[in-house]
Amino acid sequence: MLDFVFEKYRDMKGFMQDMVDRVREINEKYKTPRVKMNRWVSAVLLLLRLYLLCLVLLLVFKFYTIIKGNGLI
Repeated sequence: MLDFVFEKYRDMKGFMQDMVDRVREINEKYKTPRVKMNRWVSAVLLLLRLYLLCLVLLLVFKFYTIIKGNGLI
């Protein structure tokens, strides 16, 4: 019985290592951007990141107020 558990653990460990290796390979492949961006594109991407950050912060705030018991609506 114990050998079965260790075998499954080794299989899972090998599977996870394969997944990590694949992600590292993909990250290495796309490390440098292939598209040249001008200032406008960079500025718009920065604004989109800030907008996403605001949305996440708003979501966290809403979750906190609901858990605390002071729901907004």
